[in-house]
Amino acid sequence: MKQFYTVALLFIVTSFLPNDILAQCVGVNVENISNPGPYQVATLTEANGIRNGSEYKESTIYYPINATAPFASIAIVPGFNSGPETLVEWGPFYASHGIVAIIIGTNSRFSLPDARATALIDALETLRQENSRVGSPLKDKLDTNKFGVSGWSMGGGGAQRAAVSDNRIKGVIALCPWLASNSSLNHSSPVLIFSGQNDRTAQPAQHADLQYNATPNTTNKLLFEVANGGHDAANSPNRSNGMIGKIALSWFKLYVEKNDCYCSLKTSSLLINSMVASKIVSNFECNLPNGGNPPGNGSDETNPNILKLANGGQIIIKSNASINLKGLKLTPNTDYTLVANNTVTRSLNALGSAPNESMARVFNFELASSSFTGKIIYYYDDLDLGTITHSDAVLQVKNDADIWMSYADEDSSNNKITYTFNSPITFKSVTASASATTLSIDSLTEEIKIAIYPNPVNTILHIQYHGELKTTIYDFLGRKLMDSQLKTIDMSKMPNGMYIIHTTDTTTNKKNSYKIIKK
Repeated sequence: MKQFYTVALLFIVTSFLPNDILAQCVGVNVENISNPGPYQVATLTEANGIRNGSEYKESTIYYPINATAPFASIAIVPGFNSGPETLVEWGPFYASHGIVAIIIGTNSRFSLPDARATALIDALETLRQENSRVGSPLKDKLDTNKFGVSGWSMGGGGAQRAAVSDNRIKGVIALCPWLASNSSLNHSSPVLIFSGQNDRTAQPAQHADLQYNATPNTTNKLLFEVANGGHDAANSPNRSNGMIGKIALSWFKLYVEKNDCYCSLKTSSLLINSMVASKIVSNFECNLPNGGNPPGNGSDETNPNILKLANGGQIIIKSNASINLKGLKLTPNTDYTLVANNTVTRSLNALGSAPNESMARVFNFELASSSFTGKIIYYYDDLDLGTITHSDAVLQVKNDADIWMSYADEDSSNNKITYTFNSPITFKSVTASASATTLSIDSLTEEIKIAIYPNPVNTILHIQYHGELKTTIYDFLGRKLMDSQLKTIDMSKMPNGMYIIHTTDTTTNKKNSYKIIKK
């Protein structure tokens, strides 16, 4: 007998997508995914005529009744010594968002992961046959090229193994998965792994973490560890204030449905501003033009906080993967950890004043990010330029000595500036300016009146100032060359080129910096 679920909430959405798909993506905001979704839900069981698969025991299909076909589908299996009731909330959740879900039991509640993998594959066959069964409300309404699998505990391990056995599976969502460490996970299905920080049954270090590492780096993957979560941390889409469901649905929509509107998951607060995760590791890439904002639309000034890592939380960016901080994209050459208890903010006020003025988009790190090697991409809108031209724009990076260093664009594309750092750098702020600009150190830092001459210099550099100074010299890559408290500095042995002189009054701590040229 069919059972109906009434939906009272609407799926609220906003846009993060490129111009050519803005129309279809209007409103897609992964943070606002609701439970239930916008569609009414009905169910089918074997009593309604669906196939009785030989590799599993009992099943229920959840499907939307007022959505537009064809539908993608997902098969879900429970864990060791558990039945379908442990995951029952996932069925109506997926269906209310336009996805057909089949939740199955196992022939033996003590089945191991490989048997559960076989059960999942058999459940997908049931959906294929339902798509052609005369009299089925799903006849000719399923997209049989868009199937995913999910499972809890040994069922989660089984979902991974199902993707190894059947390359037609387009996505995996593993819920606190348990799997022997010697199991092969050589597959290309994008995999989302949830784990619980305090899981004593499938301890992350022995299961989820190992599975993430064992899945090929060529496979899109995401590991989300729930802070203080136990073995059932992902048994319902409502867990962690609904974050589990939002992330799972976004992953399925992005990779199984091939809906690029959900690329915004990569830059959303679900991942980069999560207050419920103890660890997030990923290698998946979503390339959003203009840093995730529609061109010319600017950024949200009402929320300057982009990323907040509290309570010891951290984000690990895998080698050659990326994180996009709403317009500042970091792609490290090696695995890179963003500092715990850090906050990243974005100001829409330009630094300095014309002609020494930055673009009106400045990223600030409360704690300096050190030893970074790799690529930094700074995205901007035309409205951010001010008097700066695209062709003259350079990247500006403030180091731990509060000195702004400029770097020429490697890309030459409008609306973004790219630079690859092959030597480690430390940065506290990032913006952009015209190439000849000298940015002040900080809007709160009072400049000191000082004369440095000659400039260009060939041998001896003179510093004229009434007080005591500490002087630090940096090369143009930001490497510190020397400290001095003298007011004459011999530069005759230094290579020709540009240098930064950073001065600090040792009594008042007033600071300033200058560019000089050695000939």
